[in-house]
Amino acid sequence: MGEMIKKLLIKYNKIIVYGLITVFISAVDIAIVRILSLSHMEVWIANTIGVLVGSIIQYILSLKYAFKKEHSTYRLFVHIGTFLIGLVIADLVVHYMYIFLQTVYSEQASFYLAKFSSMVATFFISYGIRKKLY
Repeated sequence: MGEMIKKLLIKYNKIIVYGLITVFISAVDIAIVRILSLSHMEVWIANTIGVLVGSIIQYILSLKYAFKKEHSTYRLFVHIGTFLIGLVIADLVVHYMYIFLQTVYSEQASFYLAKFSSMVATFFISYGIRKKLY
């Protein structure tokens, strides 16, 4: 059993490390978005700022630790391109999920569920594209 887990960890090392980095970035992102939205900023604008700050940090960490690649102009453009795709997806998901969920849940629960949904969607899309193109 232990040997099987070890093999899985080795096989899926990149996505595990990328996932851990994403969890850290998500905590930073959520804190920024929550603080800004509590100051009466529109949730989708606050989300854009949180995602932008998180993306800059994620580029640095994921390139070094998950993909073990050096910075290059090409990789930066791949990151920016996938960031923009992810940003559109994240903003759409967080906006519409937040509105929908407020009909069922509290404002705070709706915020966290919408934010989590947007992060899951963009995680898999961004990882897949970056892994392929880096």
